[in-house]
Amino acid sequence: MPSAFTYPGVYVEEIPSGVRTISGVSTSDTAFVDFFSRGPMRTPARVTSFDEFTRVFGGLDARSPASYGIQQFFANGGQVAWVVRVAAGAPRAAQLTLQGGSPLQNTLTVTAANEGVWGNQVQVAVDSHARDTTLFNLVVRQVSTTGGRSTVVASETHRNLSMDRANSRYVVSVVNNASALIRVQGVGLGQLPTAASVDATRPDVINNPDTQSGTFQPLGNSTNPASDGNVPDASALSAGIQQLDRIEPFTFSLLCVPAASELDAGSQKSVLTNAVNFCEQKRVFLLVDVPSTVDTIDEVNSWQ
Repeated sequence: MPSAFTYPGVYVEEIPSGVRTISGVSTSDTAFVDFFSRGPMRTPARVTSFDEFTRVFGGLDARSPASYGIQQFFANGGQVAWVVRVAAGAPRAAQLTLQGGSPLQNTLTVTAANEGVWGNQVQVAVDSHARDTTLFNLVVRQVSTTGGRSTVVASETHRNLSMDRANSRYVVSVVNNASALIRVQGVGLGQLPTAASVDATRPDVINNPDTQSGTFQPLGNSTNPASDGNVPDASALSAGIQQLDRIEPFTFSLLCVPAASELDAGSQKSVLTNAVNFCEQKRVFLLVDVPSTVDTIDEVNSWQ
């Protein structure tokens, strides 16, 4: 709508242009596939800082050359990393089954949020509800032990939980949607989608954190030991590379698989061949680490 000019002078009217700018797309987003001490397994995760990487994947680990690569990536201005955690074998998550009722029965299984021996540091406690005997609180903490002294490094409290599926505070729904440390699954009556679940037995109180009576129970135990699996082999690394298909419509420009350089010659060739084929399909650059035993330019040329 034209402006109304009320007195003589020079007026400038800006008319919107039909030309629209095109936002630039990052060409430095990098994907890393390797062993990490914790975090989602065989699932690409987008991280935007080293602090976030440490929180999700456990930070630096001597068994993980990529963990040091990620540290340097962010230290030198990197902004987005796609991280795929892999391991050879079948890594397991720490687990504990809580019991309750009379006679005593299994009622709730608590499992670390993902595989790895880090879950052995997670502990849980059941606290009674002040007014409703059918409800309970679940307290979760992760400890770190150095020099025989334990320190709590993370904690959660999930209050007013119910074993009744029809209740809005059903323990499985509430905890699994909110917790960064554990996942839970009802057993026995607590998992039946019937009227019987209304009377499902809640876990017995094993600790009251407010009064410091009793002790927290660790998830990892001799019955359900957690394991990291082994540092990744050729099969695990190649499968991890293919998982990067799942990030669409997001993209990345660089791929790093440093653990491949520590494999035997045949396994190196297998992983790098798969990586090259993947990068050609995705129009991505592959950054290749030479083995630690290769020291000179001549050795690098012959290794190629």
